[in-house]
Amino acid sequence: MNIIPEETEEIMYCTPEKVITLTGVQPRHYNYDTENEEENETKLNELLNDYIITASEMINEYTNNNFIENIPHTISFVCSLIVSNIITRNTVRRDIPFRQKDNWDQELVQVELFTDEIKELLEPFIVSDEEEVATNDITFFAITGEN
Repeated sequence: MNIIPEETEEIMYCTPEKVITLTGVQPRHYNYDTENEEENETKLNELLNDYIITASEMINEYTNNNFIENIPHTISFVCSLIVSNIITRNTVRRDIPFRQKDNWDQELVQVELFTDEIKELLEPFIVSDEEEVATNDITFFAITGEN
């Protein structure tokens, strides 16, 4: 399975199939209900590809790291979790758009996309700015004979 779709050069850390397995999302959940089942699945896969690209970028930005080759399983799993959270947010917003508080105030139900659990899983993959700078620094010493 090719993780990078042919029509884009974007990095994708998981696949639509993995997300579908994790979430159980189906074309009908996004009102893709044409009579052509293959067309419905294609639309869902295109949507999931967009979500996966977004999740992959979030991972890159948080870790200050790009996983171009040999994507660690943890990174793939985290990508699936983020996309799952995006799907959950969409579902909650569609099905339960408001939460009533004290019967007067209404507020949107919030689903966190980038949870503390996800941050914890990504912790070993974070490259700090100091590490990046340290690997690129060149130090010169000059011996002049002066004190």
